Amino acid sequence: MTNDENNYPPVLLIEHMAQVLNMSVRTINKRRHSKQWPFTELPRLDRKPRWSRDQVLAVLAGQARPRLSKSA
Repeated sequence: MTNDENNYPPVLLIEHMAQVLNMSVRTINKRRHSKQWPFTELPRLDRKPRWSRDQVLAVLAGQARPRLSKSA
């Protein structure tokens, strides 16, 4: 894990995902509702979507197989 990756918390909120993916929150919301969103959401504790930092970085690095179906 690089220093930039260490700056992110273990559980990413949508604002963190926007930083990691270098896209706006609005674009992320559009992609989440398409069938092309490769990141699996964690179970929700409230209304905020969450993702595992390690899983997201693994997908981006090509080490994990992305899930190409609509997330919860």
